[in-house]
Amino acid sequence: MQFIKIFVIPVVISLMLQTISVIVYKKHLKSIIANLNNSHVVVKLPSVYITIGTIDIVVFLAFFLLSFYISPDTSAWWVRALFVLFVLLGILVVLAAAAWRVDVYRDNDYFEIRNMLKKKRIAYEDIINVEIKKSSITVFLDKGKLRIDPFAVNVEFFLAMINMKKIKTI
Repeated sequence: MQFIKIFVIPVVISLMLQTISVIVYKKHLKSIIANLNNSHVVVKLPSVYITIGTIDIVVFLAFFLLSFYISPDTSAWWVRALFVLFVLLGILVVLAAAAWRVDVYRDNDYFEIRNMLKKKRIAYEDIINVEIKKSSITVFLDKGKLRIDPFAVNVEFFLAMINMKKIKTI
């Protein structure tokens, strides 16, 4: 039993994560190849984010519903509230991942960024600089900043436009 806890479970988890990353990478490559000649490219969050949010919703909704049937008298109200909170968090992840996108136009001097609440057109001349890190891409503007996920599908096209427009990168 100790062998399973110490060796088998970590190996299975790492294999699952590796498989997910290979699937995401293959989809990402197909998307890049498909958009090589397009003048309009959409940068969007990977579909894995929607999958993770959906799994979160299903699991914690099941926990919430099972808490009424398995132990209706002994389940504390705060446990059920926590399950509902995680369900709402999953819904937020799914909605944010589905709505977020950056429209990059090769022929125009602007790009558009959309999220759940608004759509904003940003000219490349309004960008002060771009900070590229392993975990985020931060675009500093005259009026604030915005963050782009470095794992977003087609983010390479956005970075290529930044380089083409000769915007300073950090």
